[in-house]
Amino acid sequence: MKKHKEHLLNFYKHIEGMLPWSLRSILMEKIEHLLREVYDHKILDTKPYITGQDAPYFELHMLIGKRHVGMCLWAIKSFLHFSGQRYRVVLHDDGTLRQEDISTLSEHLPNARVIRRVDADKEMADKLANYPLCKTFRFSVVETANHRGQKYNMFIMSLILLDINLLSDAEKIMILDADVLFFKKPVELINWINDQNDNSSLFSVERFRPYRDKKNRLQFDLKPSETLNSGLLCYNPKTILDLPTLEKWISENRDLMYTSPVFEQLAYSYLIRRQPSSRSLTGDIYAFNYTSQDVTASHFGMKRQFFENIPRIESLLR
Repeated sequence: MKKHKEHLLNFYKHIEGMLPWSLRSILMEKIEHLLREVYDHKILDTKPYITGQDAPYFELHMLIGKRHVGMCLWAIKSFLHFSGQRYRVVLHDDGTLRQEDISTLSEHLPNARVIRRVDADKEMADKLANYPLCKTFRFSVVETANHRGQKYNMFIMSLILLDINLLSDAEKIMILDADVLFFKKPVELINWINDQNDNSSLFSVERFRPYRDKKNRLQFDLKPSETLNSGLLCYNPKTILDLPTLEKWISENRDLMYTSPVFEQLAYSYLIRRQPSSRSLTGDIYAFNYTSQDVTASHFGMKRQFFENIPRIESLLR
């Protein structure tokens, strides 16, 4: 069955460029679906990476659901592999993880902590009791849709802004999205983690705008301005997240909370950039929707590119 899917995938890719756009868009969705199935299966053939034994003051945090288990493992294993460390890992359930998913995560990332959504809800209700706007963002369901018409709760990203910071006692945190892959040793991140006296913040930026040309080839333009991307952030939560400050900022940007699908990213941009010691990671080395042989890590907002770049590291993780 696995070989059949790979053959079908290769056939779809072969005919993709021959089709008119109306049919190509349908095929592109099928290709992405097949890529996810193939690589969700292949990650199970990679070796476990022990966590929790190095730099006890530091934690890597990630928000995931049942659709992201395979991606989560590719992302975190690629980071642990190239860092050569056994860092603490904390995974936040978006409410969809099944017991079988947690078993898979525990098998492949021994000692990783999984915070179930039901448990987080109880703690967060108490922690946000005196901050009504933060609590609204954390507990409300505001439905929106992506470019494919797939519906999702726009406020689910509040867990990245609030839970990751308030449910951790770590001195240093790295937020990592599940669609990030590492291809080289992240020297800048390791140096920051290892230096307990370094209270600065590191943030990735979106430098490029991807598009496809008339021949369906992926191309990149520079964006007018580099914007903060919350898919890879490193900071001290005790100096960044101040609930009274965040509550005030939300009150001044309430319309954005209900209209922007990246509201938590805008909040992080405000909280992190206001710190004089914050500094950006180089946008074509720690990249968003861009990759080359020179990148250390890429955050693939376009999921197909995430899966198509896995072969660059797959053999290293076996």
